[in-house]
Amino acid sequence: MGSVLDLYKSKYDYVEHKYFSVFQVPLTTADNQKTTAQVGNVSLYVNMYHESDRCQEEIAKLNELSSKYSSNENADKNKGLQIIGLPTTDILIANPSSNIAQEILKFKPNFLILKPLDCNGQEMGEIFKFLKRYSPLFSFDIGKSSRLQRHFYKFLCDRYGLLHKFYTPEVGYDVIEKDIQELLAEQFDNNEYDSIIDPPEDLF
Repeated sequence: MGSVLDLYKSKYDYVEHKYFSVFQVPLTTADNQKTTAQVGNVSLYVNMYHESDRCQEEIAKLNELSSKYSSNENADKNKGLQIIGLPTTDILIANPSSNIAQEILKFKPNFLILKPLDCNGQEMGEIFKFLKRYSPLFSFDIGKSSRLQRHFYKFLCDRYGLLHKFYTPEVGYDVIEKDIQELLAEQFDNNEYDSIIDPPEDLF
């Protein structure tokens, strides 16, 4: 039986990272291509697993959002949403599949699916470190983040790659869509973005 300290450690993780914007975080797609989120887009990140009863339903709703608001050209000010699926295998799964990304792709998502990565623990992916650090999961009192316990949490970032909202799986898509619309209405400014990713030294 573990000690109280072991139990404490199992609930919280350090999430230090070196990034100022989510656009700086390196990503690896399901087919092992290196990429990053597209600068200037509003981005929605979702941790997922294919054997969840909700997976097909969630992907259908995410597909609707992607079809409605995504735009490669970003020509329409009301477009520019990028959805990124984050397959995770370290949440309450006894025998995780080794082909989780391929299984998720069978549901035909029309958005980017990444290579599987951990969302908790010492092997946590960098994207989760960034997202969790700026979410309500992070406690300034202990300098750590709570662990994700379920799939289909969602993290919404603005056009500058800063976390705007964190959603538990219970939050409805009508709420999320409204927040997306508000962020898409904002204009992207290159100078402001440059000041975010390269802040003055005296800021620290």
